[in-house]
Amino acid sequence: MHKSYQTVRVSEINICTTTARRHVDDSLRLDRPADADLVRADPDAALRSRSTPLLVDEWQLVPEVFAAVT
Repeated sequence: MHKSYQTVRVSEINICTTTARRHVDDSLRLDRPADADLVRADPDAALRSRSTPLLVDEWQLVPEVFAAVT
């Protein structure tokens, strides 16, 4: 079963990431190899395993994740 996620795309400077982190329970930083490899292997499973709301930072480095949340 495919889980749906509410998404908000923030695409501005680092200050937005700092602010966004204050409002989430968990984050994936796709500029970190371990997080990126996990998401590349199975984006849906990687997202299901995290708490919500979830910040996915640097998603453009692993674009497969964007398809998993839309």
